[in-house]
Amino acid sequence: MITNKETFKQTIELYKKHPWLERIEDRLLILLFEDCKDSVQRELIFNLINEFFYMEHKNYIEHIKSIAEEIISFNCEETLIYSTACDRETDSSQEITYLLKPKIAELGGVKWQKPNLYGNMSKSVLRKHDENIIKNIFVVDEFNGSGQTIISRYKKICRDLEEKGKSPEDFNIKFFYISSIYDAYIKVDEEGILLDSKEVLPMGISDNDSIEDKDKAKDIIINISKILSVKLYDEEMLPLGYNNAEALYCRENGNTPNNVFPIFWWPQYIDGGDRNSLLIRGF
Repeated sequence: MITNKETFKQTIELYKKHPWLERIEDRLLILLFEDCKDSVQRELIFNLINEFFYMEHKNYIEHIKSIAEEIISFNCEETLIYSTACDRETDSSQEITYLLKPKIAELGGVKWQKPNLYGNMSKSVLRKHDENIIKNIFVVDEFNGSGQTIISRYKKICRDLEEKGKSPEDFNIKFFYISSIYDAYIKVDEEGILLDSKEVLPMGISDNDSIEDKDKAKDIIINISKILSVKLYDEEMLPLGYNNAEALYCRENGNTPNNVFPIFWWPQYIDGGDRNSLLIRGF
C-alpha cells in the first residue's frame, strides 16, 4: 500500500516527468485524493498518469509539417485531401486540414497555393472532380483509437470510386494521423489500408509491463468509474474508453479523445454534479 510519504514522493515524480500537470495541480489532487477512495485505486491512477503521452503544441505542428511535406511531393491537380469529418459537428480532423492549408502553401510554392483540401467528406470524394485526373486521395485526422473511423472512411471512398466506374486499386488512398493506439494501427494495417501515424501508443493497461494483474487493474478502473454518471448527451460512459481502447493521450490545447479512460475527463458525477476533471473533452 502507498503511505502518505510515498504518495508525496510519487506526486513529485509525476511533476518531474509531466511538467504540464503543474498547471492543473488542483484537478490532479481532486482525482488522487477525492475521486480515488483508497490507496489501491490511487496507486493505479498514479501508474496510468505516469504513462500518459502528452503532446506539446510545437510537436503537433511539427507533425502537421511532416504530413504537408509528404503531400506536396505529389501533383496538386491530381490530389484530394479530406478530413474524416462526415457530419456538421466540428472535430480535430477539421483543425488539421485548416492547419495544413497554410503549411502546404508555404512548403509547396505557387502550384500548391490552392489545393483540393476539404473539411468534410459527407458527399462523394470525387464531387466536382474529374475521376480521370485524380490519382491520390489523402485523409487526415488526429487520433486513431479503434481503427473504425479509418476503415469506414476507406470503404466510403471505395464506394464513391466504384460509383464512377473506377477501381480503388488504381488510386493512391492513404490516411495520415497524428497518433494511433498500436492495436488500432494493426487493425487498419490488416485491412490493407495505408496509414501513416506519427505516433503509435500502447494501451494503458493491456500493454503496461508494470501492471502484473491486468484483469484486476481493469476491475479497479471500472470501480473507480462508478463515481461518474453513466450517460451524458447520449454518450455512454465506457470505463476503459471507447472501444476499450485504454488510451492515455492528450494534447496541449486539444480536445481529449473519448478513447481515453473517462476517469480522466468525464465531466459529471453519478449524482449529476459537475466534476473538475483532470482533462477536458467537449462533447
